[in-house]
Amino acid sequence: MRPLCLLFLVLLLVGCAAPGPAATSAPNTSAANPTPAANPSATLPPVPTLPAPAAGELRLWHTFSGPARAALEALAAEFNAANPHGIQIIPETRANTLQLGQDMTRALTEGNWPPLVIGTPAQVSAWQAAGLVVPLEDFVLDPAYGLTAAQNAALFWQPATTSPESSFLRLGLPAILSAEVLFYNVAWAAELGFTAPPANPAEFQQQACAAAAANGDGTGGWAISTDASVTLAWLRAFGAAELAGEGYAFDTVETRAAFSFLRGLVTAGCAWQPGTAYPNAEFANRQALFISANSLSIPAQAELLAAADWQVIAYPCEGANCQPALPLHGLEFALLDAPLETQVAAWTFLHYFLQPEQQSGWQAASNSLPLSAESPAPLLTQTREALELARAYGQPEPARPSWTIVRGVLADAARLLYSPGLTDLALRDLLPELQATVQEVDAAAGR
Repeated sequence: MRPLCLLFLVLLLVGCAAPGPAATSAPNTSAANPTPAANPSATLPPVPTLPAPAAGELRLWHTFSGPARAALEALAAEFNAANPHGIQIIPETRANTLQLGQDMTRALTEGNWPPLVIGTPAQVSAWQAAGLVVPLEDFVLDPAYGLTAAQNAALFWQPATTSPESSFLRLGLPAILSAEVLFYNVAWAAELGFTAPPANPAEFQQQACAAAAANGDGTGGWAISTDASVTLAWLRAFGAAELAGEGYAFDTVETRAAFSFLRGLVTAGCAWQPGTAYPNAEFANRQALFISANSLSIPAQAELLAAADWQVIAYPCEGANCQPALPLHGLEFALLDAPLETQVAAWTFLHYFLQPEQQSGWQAASNSLPLSAESPAPLLTQTREALELARAYGQPEPARPSWTIVRGVLADAARLLYSPGLTDLALRDLLPELQATVQEVDAAAGR
Protein backbone atom coordinates (compact mmCIF):
# COMPACT_ATOMS: atom_id res chain seq x y z
CA MET A 1 0.00 0.00 0.00
CA ARG A 2 1.32 3.48 -0.79
CA PRO A 3 2.27 5.55 2.29
CA LEU A 4 -0.13 8.37 1.41
CA CYS A 5 -3.05 5.98 1.25
CA LEU A 6 -2.84 5.34 5.00
CA LEU A 7 -4.06 8.82 5.84
CA PHE A 8 -6.69 8.57 3.15
CA LEU A 9 -8.13 5.34 4.54
CA VAL A 10 -8.24 6.60 8.12
CA LEU A 11 -9.99 9.84 7.25
CA LEU A 12 -12.33 8.21 4.80
CA LEU A 13 -13.62 5.87 7.49
CA VAL A 14 -14.49 8.76 9.83
CA GLY A 15 -15.69 11.16 7.14
CA CYS A 16 -18.29 9.17 5.19
CA ALA A 17 -21.67 10.86 5.15
CA ALA A 18 -25.09 9.38 4.60
CA PRO A 19 -27.17 10.96 1.83
CA GLY A 20 -29.78 13.45 2.93
CA PRO A 21 -33.20 14.50 1.66
CA ALA A 22 -33.76 17.05 -1.06
CA ALA A 23 -33.65 20.60 0.24
CA THR A 24 -36.61 22.95 0.19
CA SER A 25 -35.26 25.81 -1.89
CA ALA A 26 -36.19 29.38 -1.13
CA PRO A 27 -38.37 31.08 -3.77
CA ASN A 28 -37.10 33.97 -5.85
CA THR A 29 -37.74 36.41 -3.03
CA SER A 30 -36.06 36.98 0.29
CA ALA A 31 -36.66 36.68 3.98
CA ALA A 32 -38.13 39.41 6.15
CA ASN A 33 -35.52 41.29 8.14
CA PRO A 34 -36.15 43.55 11.13
CA THR A 35 -35.41 46.60 8.93
CA PRO A 36 -36.25 46.34 5.20
CA ALA A 37 -33.55 47.45 2.79
CA ALA A 38 -34.05 50.78 1.09
CA ASN A 39 -35.38 50.80 -2.47
CA PRO A 40 -35.06 54.38 -3.75
CA SER A 41 -36.56 53.53 -7.14
CA ALA A 42 -39.93 52.53 -5.67
CA THR A 43 -42.67 55.00 -4.83
CA LEU A 44 -44.11 52.69 -2.18
CA PRO A 45 -42.30 50.33 0.19
CA PRO A 46 -41.99 46.85 -1.33
CA VAL A 47 -44.44 44.38 0.12
CA PRO A 48 -42.80 41.18 1.37
CA THR A 49 -44.17 38.03 -0.21
CA LEU A 50 -42.66 35.57 2.27
CA PRO A 51 -44.34 34.47 5.45
CA ALA A 52 -43.35 36.01 8.72
CA PRO A 53 -40.33 34.37 10.37
CA ALA A 54 -41.12 31.53 12.70
CA ALA A 55 -40.86 32.23 16.40
CA GLY A 56 -39.01 29.80 18.60
CA GLU A 57 -35.54 28.35 19.08
CA LEU A 58 -33.10 27.87 16.19
CA ARG A 59 -29.96 25.84 16.84
CA LEU A 60 -26.67 27.11 15.41
CA TRP A 61 -23.80 24.60 15.34
CA HIS A 62 -20.25 25.98 15.28
CA THR A 63 -16.68 25.18 16.32
CA PHE A 64 -15.57 28.47 17.86
CA SER A 65 -13.79 28.66 21.20
CA GLY A 66 -12.36 31.41 23.38
CA PRO A 67 -13.16 35.03 22.47
CA ALA A 68 -14.85 34.08 19.20
CA ARG A 69 -17.27 31.73 20.99
CA ALA A 70 -18.03 34.38 23.60
CA ALA A 71 -18.62 36.99 20.89
CA LEU A 72 -20.96 34.73 18.91
CA GLU A 73 -22.96 33.90 22.04
CA ALA A 74 -23.17 37.61 22.88
CA LEU A 75 -24.38 38.44 19.36
CA ALA A 76 -27.03 35.73 19.61
CA ALA A 77 -28.18 37.03 22.99
CA GLU A 78 -28.42 40.60 21.68
CA PHE A 79 -30.35 39.44 18.62
CA ASN A 80 -32.68 37.32 20.75
CA ALA A 81 -33.51 40.32 22.93
CA ALA A 82 -33.90 42.81 20.06
CA ASN A 83 -35.78 40.99 17.31
CA PRO A 84 -39.58 41.44 17.40
CA HIS A 85 -40.38 38.01 16.00
CA GLY A 86 -39.64 35.85 19.03
CA ILE A 87 -36.66 34.20 17.31
CA GLN A 88 -34.16 32.65 19.73
CA ILE A 89 -30.77 31.64 18.30
CA ILE A 90 -29.16 28.88 20.39
CA PRO A 91 -25.43 28.48 19.62
CA GLU A 92 -24.15 24.94 20.19
CA THR A 93 -20.39 24.37 20.00
CA ARG A 94 -18.46 21.38 18.69
CA ALA A 95 -14.82 20.64 19.52
CA ASN A 96 -13.55 20.95 15.92
CA THR A 97 -14.62 20.63 12.31
CA LEU A 98 -14.07 16.86 12.39
CA GLN A 99 -16.58 16.44 15.21
CA LEU A 100 -18.91 18.86 13.45
CA GLY A 101 -18.77 16.72 10.31
CA GLN A 102 -19.41 13.51 12.27
CA ASP A 103 -22.35 15.07 14.11
CA MET A 104 -23.80 16.33 10.84
CA THR A 105 -23.52 12.83 9.37
CA ARG A 106 -25.42 11.50 12.37
CA ALA A 107 -28.00 14.27 12.09
CA LEU A 108 -28.56 13.43 8.42
CA THR A 109 -29.22 9.82 9.36
CA GLU A 110 -31.61 10.79 12.15
CA GLY A 111 -33.27 13.66 10.25
CA ASN A 112 -32.52 16.12 13.06
CA TRP A 113 -30.09 18.73 11.75
CA PRO A 114 -29.91 22.38 12.90
CA PRO A 115 -31.27 25.19 10.72
CA LEU A 116 -27.89 26.98 10.80
CA VAL A 117 -24.35 25.60 10.85
CA ILE A 118 -20.90 27.16 10.46
CA GLY A 119 -18.46 24.89 8.61
CA THR A 120 -15.67 24.95 6.07
CA PRO A 121 -16.54 25.64 2.42
CA ALA A 122 -15.70 22.00 1.61
CA GLN A 123 -18.09 20.79 4.29
CA VAL A 124 -20.83 23.11 3.04
CA SER A 125 -20.27 21.79 -0.47
CA ALA A 126 -20.59 18.21 0.80
CA TRP A 127 -23.83 19.02 2.64
CA GLN A 128 -25.12 20.69 -0.51
CA ALA A 129 -24.33 17.51 -2.45
CA ALA A 130 -26.51 15.69 0.09
CA GLY A 131 -29.38 18.04 -0.81
CA LEU A 132 -29.31 19.86 2.50
CA VAL A 133 -28.13 23.43 1.86
CA VAL A 134 -30.48 26.24 0.85
CA PRO A 135 -28.72 28.71 -1.52
CA LEU A 136 -28.75 32.28 -0.27
CA GLU A 137 -28.74 34.38 -3.44
CA ASP A 138 -32.46 35.03 -3.30
CA PHE A 139 -32.28 36.16 0.31
CA VAL A 140 -29.18 38.32 -0.24
CA LEU A 141 -30.41 40.01 -3.42
CA ASP A 142 -34.09 40.48 -2.56
CA PRO A 143 -34.98 44.19 -3.19
CA ALA A 144 -37.25 44.37 -0.16
CA TYR A 145 -35.55 42.46 2.60
CA GLY A 146 -32.12 41.53 1.34
CA LEU A 147 -28.96 43.58 1.57
CA THR A 148 -28.85 47.03 0.06
CA ALA A 149 -26.83 47.65 -3.08
CA ALA A 150 -24.24 49.47 -0.97
CA GLN A 151 -23.97 46.57 1.47
CA ASN A 152 -23.63 44.12 -1.39
CA ALA A 153 -20.87 46.18 -3.00
CA ALA A 154 -19.02 46.51 0.32
CA LEU A 155 -19.01 42.82 1.16
CA PHE A 156 -15.45 41.59 0.71
CA TRP A 157 -16.51 38.02 0.03
CA GLN A 158 -17.96 38.80 -3.39
CA PRO A 159 -14.59 38.86 -5.28
CA ALA A 160 -13.87 35.35 -3.99
CA THR A 161 -16.74 33.99 -6.08
CA THR A 162 -14.65 34.27 -9.26
CA SER A 163 -13.66 30.64 -8.68
CA PRO A 164 -16.37 28.14 -9.72
CA GLU A 165 -15.29 25.99 -6.76
CA SER A 166 -16.07 28.74 -4.24
CA SER A 167 -19.28 28.41 -2.29
CA PHE A 168 -18.98 31.81 -0.63
CA LEU A 169 -21.97 33.32 -2.42
CA ARG A 170 -23.61 30.29 -3.99
CA LEU A 171 -24.17 28.42 -0.74
CA GLY A 172 -23.06 30.34 2.33
CA LEU A 173 -22.06 33.56 4.00
CA PRO A 174 -18.58 33.85 5.48
CA ALA A 175 -18.28 33.88 9.24
CA ILE A 176 -14.47 33.92 9.30
CA LEU A 177 -12.23 34.96 6.41
CA SER A 178 -8.45 34.58 6.51
CA ALA A 179 -5.48 34.50 4.17
CA GLU A 180 -2.37 32.31 4.05
CA VAL A 181 0.55 34.74 4.09
CA LEU A 182 4.24 35.10 4.87
CA PHE A 183 5.53 37.12 7.82
CA TYR A 184 8.75 38.91 6.78
CA ASN A 185 11.24 40.47 9.21
CA VAL A 186 11.91 43.63 7.22
CA ALA A 187 14.22 45.13 9.87
CA TRP A 188 16.50 42.09 9.87
CA ALA A 189 16.39 41.90 6.07
CA ALA A 190 17.60 45.50 5.90
CA GLU A 191 20.55 44.64 8.14
CA LEU A 192 21.36 41.78 5.78
CA GLY A 193 21.43 44.22 2.88
CA PHE A 194 17.98 43.68 1.35
CA THR A 195 15.84 46.73 0.68
CA ALA A 196 12.66 45.04 -0.55
CA PRO A 197 10.70 41.82 -0.05
CA PRO A 198 11.53 39.03 -2.51
CA ALA A 199 9.76 39.40 -5.84
CA ASN A 200 10.27 35.80 -6.97
CA PRO A 201 11.34 32.42 -5.54
CA ALA A 202 15.01 32.98 -6.44
CA GLU A 203 15.09 36.18 -4.38
CA PHE A 204 13.26 34.39 -1.57
CA GLN A 205 15.97 31.72 -1.51
CA GLN A 206 18.72 34.37 -1.64
CA GLN A 207 17.34 36.18 1.40
CA ALA A 208 16.57 32.96 3.31
CA CYS A 209 20.07 31.64 2.72
CA ALA A 210 21.61 34.95 3.82
CA ALA A 211 19.68 34.81 7.08
CA ALA A 212 20.67 31.18 7.63
CA ALA A 213 24.34 32.05 7.03
CA ALA A 214 24.09 34.96 9.48
CA ASN A 215 22.79 32.70 12.25
CA GLY A 216 25.09 29.81 11.44
CA ASP A 217 23.21 27.35 13.66
CA GLY A 218 20.75 25.79 11.23
CA THR A 219 18.06 28.43 11.77
CA GLY A 220 17.48 31.80 10.19
CA GLY A 221 15.87 31.14 6.80
CA TRP A 222 12.32 29.98 6.21
CA ALA A 223 10.64 28.08 9.05
CA ILE A 224 9.19 25.05 7.26
CA SER A 225 5.46 24.47 7.46
CA THR A 226 3.85 21.28 6.20
CA ASP A 227 0.35 22.77 6.44
CA ALA A 228 -1.70 22.05 3.32
CA SER A 229 -2.58 25.72 2.82
CA VAL A 230 1.11 26.64 2.81
CA THR A 231 1.92 23.92 0.28
CA LEU A 232 -1.00 25.07 -1.86
CA ALA A 233 0.35 28.63 -1.75
CA TRP A 234 3.77 27.50 -3.01
CA LEU A 235 2.20 25.41 -5.78
CA ARG A 236 0.12 28.37 -6.95
CA ALA A 237 3.19 30.63 -6.78
CA PHE A 238 4.76 28.40 -9.43
CA GLY A 239 1.66 28.60 -11.61
CA ALA A 240 0.22 25.23 -10.64
CA ALA A 241 -3.56 24.86 -10.83
CA GLU A 242 -4.63 22.23 -8.33
CA LEU A 243 -7.93 21.70 -10.14
CA ALA A 244 -8.31 20.63 -13.75
CA GLY A 245 -11.53 19.61 -15.40
CA GLU A 246 -13.47 17.37 -13.04
CA GLY A 247 -10.65 16.59 -10.63
CA TYR A 248 -7.31 17.49 -9.09
CA ALA A 249 -4.06 17.95 -10.99
CA PHE A 250 -0.98 17.63 -8.78
CA ASP A 251 1.39 15.70 -11.02
CA THR A 252 2.26 18.61 -13.32
CA VAL A 253 5.36 20.43 -14.53
CA GLU A 254 4.51 23.42 -12.33
CA THR A 255 4.00 21.33 -9.20
CA ARG A 256 7.26 19.48 -9.86
CA ALA A 257 9.08 22.83 -10.15
CA ALA A 258 7.58 23.98 -6.84
CA PHE A 259 8.56 20.75 -5.06
CA SER A 260 12.07 20.95 -6.52
CA PHE A 261 12.42 24.53 -5.25
CA LEU A 262 11.19 23.64 -1.75
CA ARG A 263 13.44 20.60 -1.55
CA GLY A 264 16.34 22.79 -2.66
CA LEU A 265 15.73 25.16 0.26
CA VAL A 266 16.13 22.22 2.63
CA THR A 267 19.27 20.75 1.03
CA ALA A 268 20.90 24.21 0.89
CA GLY A 269 20.29 24.72 4.61
CA CYS A 270 18.06 27.72 4.01
CA ALA A 271 14.91 26.21 5.54
CA TRP A 272 14.56 24.49 8.89
CA GLN A 273 11.90 22.61 10.80
CA PRO A 274 10.74 24.44 13.96
CA GLY A 275 9.52 22.48 16.95
CA THR A 276 6.09 24.12 16.87
CA ALA A 277 3.37 24.69 14.32
CA TYR A 278 3.25 28.36 15.33
CA PRO A 279 6.82 29.74 15.38
CA ASN A 280 5.84 33.30 16.27
CA ALA A 281 8.43 33.51 19.06
CA GLU A 282 11.13 32.12 16.77
CA PHE A 283 10.25 34.77 14.20
CA ALA A 284 10.47 37.54 16.80
CA ASN A 285 13.84 36.19 17.99
CA ARG A 286 15.32 36.20 14.47
CA GLN A 287 15.45 32.43 14.15
CA ALA A 288 13.50 32.83 10.91
CA LEU A 289 13.47 35.62 8.36
CA PHE A 290 10.21 34.22 6.97
CA ILE A 291 7.44 32.19 8.56
CA SER A 292 4.26 30.94 6.95
CA ALA A 293 1.22 32.09 8.88
CA ASN A 294 -2.49 32.55 8.73
CA SER A 295 -3.71 36.12 8.96
CA LEU A 296 -5.65 35.09 12.09
CA SER A 297 -2.31 35.00 13.94
CA ILE A 298 -1.37 38.62 13.19
CA PRO A 299 -2.50 39.96 16.60
CA ALA A 300 -0.43 37.30 18.39
CA GLN A 301 2.66 38.23 16.36
CA ALA A 302 2.06 41.94 16.97
CA GLU A 303 2.44 41.34 20.70
CA LEU A 304 5.98 39.99 20.16
CA LEU A 305 7.48 42.31 17.56
CA ALA A 306 7.30 46.03 16.87
CA ALA A 307 5.06 46.93 13.95
CA ALA A 308 7.91 48.66 12.10
CA ASP A 309 10.07 45.52 12.16
CA TRP A 310 7.89 43.16 10.13
CA GLN A 311 5.33 43.03 7.39
CA VAL A 312 2.92 40.67 5.68
CA ILE A 313 3.71 39.56 2.13
CA ALA A 314 2.24 37.16 -0.41
CA TYR A 315 4.10 34.12 -1.71
CA PRO A 316 6.46 35.37 -4.46
CA CYS A 317 5.70 33.89 -7.84
CA GLU A 318 7.73 32.39 -10.65
CA GLY A 319 7.64 33.72 -14.21
CA ALA A 320 6.98 36.93 -16.08
CA ASN A 321 3.65 38.63 -15.35
CA CYS A 322 2.87 36.06 -12.67
CA GLN A 323 0.55 36.73 -9.76
CA PRO A 324 1.69 36.29 -6.15
CA ALA A 325 -0.14 33.50 -4.34
CA LEU A 326 -2.50 34.10 -1.45
CA PRO A 327 -4.98 31.30 -0.64
CA LEU A 328 -8.15 32.37 1.16
CA HIS A 329 -10.03 30.14 3.53
CA GLY A 330 -12.22 30.27 6.59
CA LEU A 331 -15.62 29.23 7.86
CA GLU A 332 -19.07 30.07 6.55
CA PHE A 333 -22.70 30.02 7.58
CA ALA A 334 -24.93 27.54 5.80
CA LEU A 335 -28.72 27.69 5.92
CA LEU A 336 -30.04 24.13 5.97
CA ASP A 337 -33.28 22.60 4.75
CA ALA A 338 -36.18 23.63 6.97
CA PRO A 339 -39.75 24.97 6.68
CA LEU A 340 -39.81 28.28 4.85
CA GLU A 341 -40.75 30.23 7.97
CA THR A 342 -37.66 28.81 9.70
CA GLN A 343 -35.49 29.76 6.74
CA VAL A 344 -36.84 33.31 7.03
CA ALA A 345 -35.98 33.35 10.75
CA ALA A 346 -32.46 32.06 10.10
CA TRP A 347 -31.86 34.67 7.39
CA THR A 348 -33.04 37.37 9.80
CA PHE A 349 -30.15 36.47 12.11
CA LEU A 350 -27.64 36.36 9.23
CA HIS A 351 -28.78 39.81 8.11
CA TYR A 352 -28.25 41.05 11.66
CA PHE A 353 -24.80 39.45 11.83
CA LEU A 354 -23.63 41.24 8.66
CA GLN A 355 -24.43 44.75 9.87
CA PRO A 356 -21.38 46.99 10.53
CA GLU A 357 -22.18 47.50 14.20
CA GLN A 358 -22.11 43.73 14.76
CA GLN A 359 -19.12 43.14 12.51
CA SER A 360 -16.90 45.53 14.44
CA GLY A 361 -16.99 43.49 17.63
CA TRP A 362 -16.96 40.17 15.79
CA GLN A 363 -13.85 41.05 13.81
CA ALA A 364 -11.98 42.08 16.96
CA ALA A 365 -12.93 38.87 18.77
CA SER A 366 -12.37 36.42 15.90
CA ASN A 367 -9.31 38.08 14.25
CA SER A 368 -11.06 37.60 10.91
CA LEU A 369 -10.23 39.82 7.98
CA PRO A 370 -13.08 42.32 7.59
CA LEU A 371 -16.02 40.75 5.81
CA SER A 372 -17.20 44.15 4.62
CA ALA A 373 -15.65 47.47 3.71
CA GLU A 374 -18.28 49.01 5.98
CA SER A 375 -16.71 47.49 9.10
CA PRO A 376 -15.68 50.36 11.38
CA ALA A 377 -13.21 48.31 13.43
CA PRO A 378 -9.64 49.70 13.52
CA LEU A 379 -7.05 47.44 11.86
CA LEU A 380 -3.49 46.61 12.83
CA THR A 381 -0.94 47.65 10.20
CA GLN A 382 -0.26 44.03 9.26
CA THR A 383 -3.98 43.17 9.13
CA ARG A 384 -4.49 46.01 6.70
CA GLU A 385 -1.58 44.68 4.62
CA ALA A 386 -3.15 41.22 4.58
CA LEU A 387 -6.51 42.66 3.58
CA GLU A 388 -5.01 44.65 0.71
CA LEU A 389 -3.12 41.57 -0.51
CA ALA A 390 -6.26 39.45 -0.25
CA ARG A 391 -8.23 41.92 -2.31
CA ALA A 392 -5.49 42.05 -4.93
CA TYR A 393 -4.42 38.41 -5.15
CA GLY A 394 -6.63 36.25 -2.93
CA GLN A 395 -8.22 33.14 -4.37
CA PRO A 396 -10.22 30.64 -2.30
CA GLU A 397 -9.06 27.16 -1.59
CA PRO A 398 -11.01 24.40 -3.36
CA ALA A 399 -14.52 23.86 -2.04
CA ARG A 400 -14.89 20.34 -3.38
CA PRO A 401 -16.32 17.92 -0.77
CA SER A 402 -13.12 15.87 -1.00
CA TRP A 403 -10.86 18.83 -0.13
CA THR A 404 -11.22 18.17 3.60
CA ILE A 405 -9.41 14.84 3.13
CA VAL A 406 -7.17 15.97 0.26
CA ARG A 407 -5.74 18.62 2.60
CA GLY A 408 -4.44 15.85 4.84
CA VAL A 409 -2.96 13.96 1.90
CA LEU A 410 -1.21 17.11 0.66
CA ALA A 411 0.21 17.77 4.15
CA ASP A 412 1.43 14.17 4.28
CA ALA A 413 3.24 14.70 0.97
CA ALA A 414 4.84 17.88 2.35
CA ARG A 415 6.15 16.00 5.38
CA LEU A 416 7.81 13.51 3.05
CA LEU A 417 9.19 16.33 0.88
CA TYR A 418 10.97 17.96 3.81
CA SER A 419 12.14 14.76 5.52
CA PRO A 420 15.94 14.53 5.84
CA GLY A 421 16.15 10.98 4.47
CA LEU A 422 14.19 11.57 1.27
CA THR A 423 16.00 9.92 -1.64
CA ASP A 424 16.04 11.14 -5.23
CA LEU A 425 13.97 8.10 -6.20
CA ALA A 426 11.37 8.83 -3.53
CA LEU A 427 11.23 12.47 -4.61
CA ARG A 428 10.65 11.39 -8.22
CA ASP A 429 7.77 9.14 -7.19
CA LEU A 430 6.18 11.57 -4.74
CA LEU A 431 3.96 13.47 -7.16
CA PRO A 432 2.61 10.43 -9.07
CA GLU A 433 1.80 8.90 -5.68
CA LEU A 434 0.11 12.11 -4.53
CA GLN A 435 -1.94 12.28 -7.73
CA ALA A 436 -3.09 8.68 -7.48
CA THR A 437 -4.11 9.11 -3.85
CA VAL A 438 -6.13 12.28 -4.33
CA GLN A 439 -7.90 10.70 -7.29
CA GLU A 440 -9.01 7.87 -4.98
CA VAL A 441 -10.14 10.38 -2.38
CA ASP A 442 -12.06 12.44 -4.92
CA ALA A 443 -13.77 9.39 -6.38
CA ALA A 444 -14.78 8.19 -2.93
CA ALA A 445 -16.29 11.61 -2.17
CA GLY A 446 -18.43 11.39 -5.29
CA ARG A 447 -16.77 14.28 -7.13
